[in-house]
Amino acid sequence: MLNPFYLVFFLLLSQAVFANEKPKPQSDAWILASNQYALIGTTHNFGNIDDPQLVDIENYFNYISPEVVVLEGGIWPNQSSKTGAINCCGEMGFLSYLAHKDNIEVVTWEPPADEEINSLKQKYKPSQLKLFYLLRQIPQLLNDNNTPLAEQVENWLKVQGVLENEYKLASPPYTYQQAAALVQNYGYKLGDFKQFDALLNDNKQLNEFHDIKRDVNSIRDQNAIKIKRQLQSKNTRFLMLMGKAHFRTVAFSN
Repeated sequence: MLNPFYLVFFLLLSQAVFANEKPKPQSDAWILASNQYALIGTTHNFGNIDDPQLVDIENYFNYISPEVVVLEGGIWPNQSSKTGAINCCGEMGFLSYLAHKDNIEVVTWEPPADEEINSLKQKYKPSQLKLFYLLRQIPQLLNDNNTPLAEQVENWLKVQGVLENEYKLASPPYTYQQAAALVQNYGYKLGDFKQFDALLNDNKQLNEFHDIKRDVNSIRDQNAIKIKRQLQSKNTRFLMLMGKAHFRTVAFSN
C-alpha cells in the first residue's frame, strides 16, 4: 500500500504541475504564449460580459502573473467592477480591471500621438485625418447609451476638443453637422460606421480612409513591436492585448 505521505505529496505535485500548464483556449482569440509572456489577439467586443475571450484573458493573466499588462488604445479608464469595465471598454477594460485589482502596471503599446500624426501629415490633409479618427471612434461612441451620439461627436471635433488636444488636428470638421455632411458625400450617415472596419473593406468609395487606416496600423504595429522587444530584453513578465488585425505582425516579429 502506498504510504499516505507519498500519496499526499504526489497529489500536491500533480496539482502544482497542472496549475503551471498553459490554459486551454476557450474562444477563437489568437494566442502566442511562453513562460514569460502572452500575446492575445481579440475581436473587439464592448459590453458582452459573456464573451469567451474574457475567459482566455483571465486564464492567461493568472498563468503569466504579469508584471506589466500592455493594452491597445491607450490607458483605459479604471472601473470598480468587472461589468463596468467591460461595458466601458470591452476586453481592454477587463484586462485593465484585472491589473488594477492586483496593483500591476498598465501601459499601452500605442505610439505617442504626435509621432503618429506627424508621420501621417506628410501624406494626408489634417481634415482627412480628423474625419478618419472620428469615424474610427464611432463604434465606441455608439456603445455609450447615456450620451447622444451628436454630443459625443461634438466633444471630439470642437475647438479644444479631443482631436485637437490629443492629435493637434485644428481643422474642420468642428461640428456634428459638418461631419455628417462630409460622410453623406460618401453615401453614409455617421451612425453607419458602427461597423467601421467592415465598411472600409467593402466600399471602394471609402478607399482614402482605408489607406489612412493601413498607414496608421503600420505605425502602431512598429511601436508595439518595439515595446514587446523592450519587455522581452528585460525578461519582464507581460500580457499584451491587441486586435487580430495587429496580431500576426506583432507576434511573429523577430
